[in-house]
Amino acid sequence: MRSLFLTFIVLFSSAPATLGETRCGKPASEIELTVHVYDYASVPNEILVEGEGEASKIFQPAEIRLLWAKSPLVGTPANAITPTSPTPRRPSAVLKILPEYRVEPLHRAQRELGFTIPGTSFIFFDRVRTASPILPIGAVLGYVVAHELGHLLGLHHSAGLMSESVPPAWLLRGRRVFGFTGEQEKEMANTLNAGLLGDVTRHVSSCR
Repeated sequence: MRSLFLTFIVLFSSAPATLGETRCGKPASEIELTVHVYDYASVPNEILVEGEGEASKIFQPAEIRLLWAKSPLVGTPANAITPTSPTPRRPSAVLKILPEYRVEPLHRAQRELGFTIPGTSFIFFDRVRTASPILPIGAVLGYVVAHELGHLLGLHHSAGLMSESVPPAWLLRGRRVFGFTGEQEKEMANTLNAGLLGDVTRHVSSCR
């Protein structure tokens, strides 16, 4: 099973990337992905905003703009593992942030911080909170969210942000850039441009 070991989750991307030429304040080739956030863990707003900001920075080099939309929880089961159906014109994803007591019914391994199915990524906030003794919680949240959205866009565990395990040599020295590789950026952009978001994540992908 693809996994990211929880012990070494201490890196994230903090340096803003340089995008291509812009038109009306928006890069000409920029792709938008709306992420509907269902916060069942009642994450403090400042942590949630920091996490979303970090994830957005990580996606900037791929010229993918994440649009965050906080969604109401009424009538939306937290543990429902039901793929969404994004359209090519308006690609979207669902991000469900769960507290530990809502994770237990999913029967996920204790070291997992989240997992992804077609159209939906799950983040286990209580585990994210304790994943790194060094970084701010919001930074770790942004890292895990970006990793899971990478799976959502068709990436498997490989290099960079999508590493299955982070080597101890990569431990934090200040705030090092840790993001997608160039090939991963191209693959995600191609997925969105081709309208394949609903098809790429055929297998459950997990983050530990």
